[in-house]
Amino acid sequence: MSDHDSWIDQLLYLPRNYKRGSKSVLQLLDETGLPHPLPTDLAQLVAHRLRRSPELVDDWQLYSYDKRAGGPQPYLKEREVGIYDDDFRDVVHYDDAVDACADFVVRETEQLLQVARARKRR
Repeated sequence: MSDHDSWIDQLLYLPRNYKRGSKSVLQLLDETGLPHPLPTDLAQLVAHRLRRSPELVDDWQLYSYDKRAGGPQPYLKEREVGIYDDDFRDVVHYDDAVDACADFVVRETEQLLQVARARKRR
């Protein structure tokens, strides 16, 4: 097991753990042990791990579909990733669902970290 496996696994199981448990997404994210700052190769690390467990792509897709609007939000729609805020922007189309999901995981993680930082400043 590499140094990355533990926190990447916790990050990638976040949607499944959120659906099963009583903790908020922000609590689960905080428990991942995510390194600060985020690795510059986070998308590649996530994609590598997703290729070993492709069923996690479905978990992230369902998580994206279940999100409620409330400001700019990353979204994943099969092989399309972008930001939705009354319109679609920063849209990227991928040939591979794993690469699309990895992009979404990075965008969502960055968004959640921004929310967590804003809450801590209050």
